[in-house]
This record gives sequence, structure tokens and C-alpha cells, in this order.
Amino acid sequence: PRIDLVVAKLPCNISGKWSRDVARLHLQLAAARVASSSKGLHNVHVILISDCFPIPNLFTGQELVSRKGNIWLYKPNLNLLRQKLQLPIGSCELSVPLQAKGQYSVVSFFILCFRILV
Repeated sequence: PRIDLVVAKLPCNISGKWSRDVARLHLQLAAARVASSSKGLHNVHVILISDCFPIPNLFTGQELVSRKGNIWLYKPNLNLLRQKLQLPIGSCELSVPLQAKGQYSVVSFFILCFRILV
């Protein structure tokens, strides 16, 4: 099917433990699977609605097109996204490097790999 836009509202546990929120992880994985299921060479955009920082493993800062308040608009690289989704959920291949630069340095201390989320 031709999909142009995927929208997902992610829960945000404001108590500070949202980094281990399994429901949040599964919703973001589902949005990635729907976006990557699009056939053809057209662009797909993903909107994540969340008061918390989206998990940067699937949709990176380089793919972020715009952010307004709690709305994050991404234009993912579908080939790269499909490769990421083929990895096991516990794979550290999806993790943010410890020496991450830029906006990921804030979250790199707790996101070593998806295994700690499960």
C-alpha cells in the first residue's frame, strides 16, 4: 500500500522512568513497521506526538524535519528503517553510541540498547 503519513501518540510517564516504558517502545516500533511497509520510492513522514523525547533508536535526529511543542515530524530513510526492524529487539545495533554528539548526549546515558527496555 502507498502510505504517506503515519501518526502515533506515545504515552509519557512524567515520573522520570519513561525510558523503560514498554508500551511506548511498542507503539514506536508499530509506527516504524507501518512506515516501512510502504512500497515504492515516495517519501513517508512519521508524526510522533509525545511530551517526552521520542526514543532516538528508530527515528534519529537527522531524520527530524520539524518539532513544535509535543509534535515531532520525521522523514525516515525507509531502507535504513527496514534494516533496523530486521534486528532483534534486544540488539545493541540500535543503541545510541556512548560518545554521541548533539542532542542525543542527553539520552545516551540510559539508552544503551533496547534490551534494557524489555
